[in-house]
Amino acid sequence: MLRTWLSALIGAGTLFIGAGAAHAADPMIAAAGDIACGVSDGSGCKQMATSALIFNRGYDAALPLGDLQYNCMTPEDVAHGYDPSWGRFKAITKPVLGNHEYRSAGNCDPLATGYFSYFADGANLPAAAIDPTRGYYSYDIGDWHFIALNTGENCRVVSCAYNSDQVNWLKADLAANNSTCTVAYFHYPLFSSKTPLPTYTLPFWDALYAGGADIVLNGHVHNYERFGPQTPDGVADLAYGIRQFIVGTGGLSPESTASVPTANSELQLAINGILRLKLGAGTYQWELVDINNAVRDSGTDTCHGKPGTTDTRPPAVSLNTPSNGATVFGQVTVGANASDNDQVSSVRFFVDGAAIGTPDTSSPYSVRLDTTTLTNGQHTLTATAMDRTGNQTTSSARSITVDNDFVAPTARLTAPSANAVVTGQVGLAAMAVDNPGGKGVQRVDFLVDGATVATDTSAPYSASWTSTRVRDGVHQIAARAVDLRGNVSALSQTSVLVQNVIVAGPGSTSIASIGVTATTPTVIAKAITGSLSDPTYSHAGTRLAYTSPDGIIVANANGSDRRLIPGTKGAARPGWGVKDTTLVYMSAGAIYRIPAGGGTRTRLARGAIGNMAVSPNGLRVVYQQIMGNKRTDLFVVSTSGGKTKNITRSATKSEYQPTWRDNATIAYARQTPKWTIFTVPRLGGKERRVTAPKFNCRQPASSPDGKRLACSSQVKGSRTIIRTFTWTGAGHTMLRIPTSKPQWPTWASSSVVAYVTN
Repeated sequence: MLRTWLSALIGAGTLFIGAGAAHAADPMIAAAGDIACGVSDGSGCKQMATSALIFNRGYDAALPLGDLQYNCMTPEDVAHGYDPSWGRFKAITKPVLGNHEYRSAGNCDPLATGYFSYFADGANLPAAAIDPTRGYYSYDIGDWHFIALNTGENCRVVSCAYNSDQVNWLKADLAANNSTCTVAYFHYPLFSSKTPLPTYTLPFWDALYAGGADIVLNGHVHNYERFGPQTPDGVADLAYGIRQFIVGTGGLSPESTASVPTANSELQLAINGILRLKLGAGTYQWELVDINNAVRDSGTDTCHGKPGTTDTRPPAVSLNTPSNGATVFGQVTVGANASDNDQVSSVRFFVDGAAIGTPDTSSPYSVRLDTTTLTNGQHTLTATAMDRTGNQTTSSARSITVDNDFVAPTARLTAPSANAVVTGQVGLAAMAVDNPGGKGVQRVDFLVDGATVATDTSAPYSASWTSTRVRDGVHQIAARAVDLRGNVSALSQTSVLVQNVIVAGPGSTSIASIGVTATTPTVIAKAITGSLSDPTYSHAGTRLAYTSPDGIIVANANGSDRRLIPGTKGAARPGWGVKDTTLVYMSAGAIYRIPAGGGTRTRLARGAIGNMAVSPNGLRVVYQQIMGNKRTDLFVVSTSGGKTKNITRSATKSEYQPTWRDNATIAYARQTPKWTIFTVPRLGGKERRVTAPKFNCRQPASSPDGKRLACSSQVKGSRTIIRTFTWTGAGHTMLRIPTSKPQWPTWASSSVVAYVTN
């Protein structure tokens, strides 16, 4: 008989990560004993951590292996320890009693009344399980039979002796059992490397071995120990032996392991955790999972019949992958379902009658087939299952078509041409062909700077790319082809120069900056055609936004690294929103917010809007609106949207060109009849004049530190200069700008003013 198991320690992973092809309906069982601390036992127990490995994890049953509550199951201790932890899944709990359930010292009850009364309420158990004269019972889950036995307090109350009621019941239960696989569990182990135990449970083992049981689960010893299949006398028996697990790991502090393991002991671990069992059709898998969800032990094994049985029935087998008629290439998995009334020992796989790899001796049965060793075309798959007595069955055949095409197609970018200067929407085009004998081109991808921007699935392959979504400069355009097998061509690529922002050469307007005590300005941007206007620096002072005939341009503070924001053509008076992540601007009688990198815009206000400005913190917008009697009022709205507020309602006055002194105060220009700067609170209220009419000040702007005001002042006919003041109207200075019409001043810093000029 072939039997396999894994005992290597592996790291944390998905539940039964090595069993991905197992049946989805296989029952999942969790087990551990020696669980919860009582009120007076301190906080050293890990019952909450072990229960968290079970609660709401989809288990079919949880098996507490005795000593559920220390020092015994008084109502007070249960309410403190067991009930809020393992009690959370009482409905799926199938418990057995340990010595502490029958403990007689202190407030404990030697008849285990606390145990029986607790599980009589809310647990899904047969009557025998909560009968104080028994406490032993059996049930089925899936194809598996479970037997719960009572070894509490050294079998003193409910006898475990030969010819006792419990052992006689066990023999009858095993005789009536038609399941292929059987699990028995009780508190005291027969075998242990750590704690020598009396042979109370030997009558159980004799009956279980004769009845063909496969697994015994125990607690009592506060660690984990796995034994290989053995007889009740401790002799290794790979054919019909019972595999014993000690899982006294449910919460109580672990004991150290024995330095010298007893015979047939395969592994000892001093941890807290649970044993997970996945119960298949004639097979099982185990994992020991610690409270950190790490898998510390795992393996698989198969069930067996009763010793001495004779089997003449062959197993059943059928292929499950690949599907009949499938086209395959490269490495593929060939899999089969196999079952037997006794035990499947191996499944062999064949292609065109030739064996594939070596026989698989454990479920799920599969093998890897390298189709590159086969000729392209049709082939036949079969599987043969053998049981442990030599009976065998061959499955029905499946046909597959091998098509190994590993040659990539070719692609050639045909547009745009190399080193082309592009603007706006750019046409992309490519030619693509598959290799001779290939299945054809599936698609062509177009890439800009390595990122896919468009895909075409039919020839002639073409697409359109919006170049305004990248900064001006050199960019890489590429095309690649993908065939129907998934092979990918090499890139065909070229460089283009994106030039959406024209700012070099002699122009009608420029944006420049000058220090308040300097005489020579610095040109930041020039326009070849049209005009540039409305410069405004971000709150952090690191970026500059201004308008061009094509829309809002965002650049570094010195004017470099320019980028056009798509969808802002016709915008005016841009300002920066919260944390410089958005821009707010006016366009065609409305105010909008848009991401600073471009995207979908959001309308904040609409009407006969003449001007606007964003507060220093980016939270609000003040705007000028022409009213019905031809005067203009100021309104405030949040940059996140919402209701607008009219903050000036004078019937005889008009407010123009609003800006912010600070987040609480708004400044604006009024024509009375010469232009004068006033301030008003953000919430409305008393208006205060800042500059005298003789200065003829318009277009106010506040410095970043809020200490000074800059304005555009018309003098001597058509000549314009820029003046600065403190916000009391004092500290007047004139910037020495060597041009005749500087307008729309803004502050690059608290000592540098930027402006638009001819």
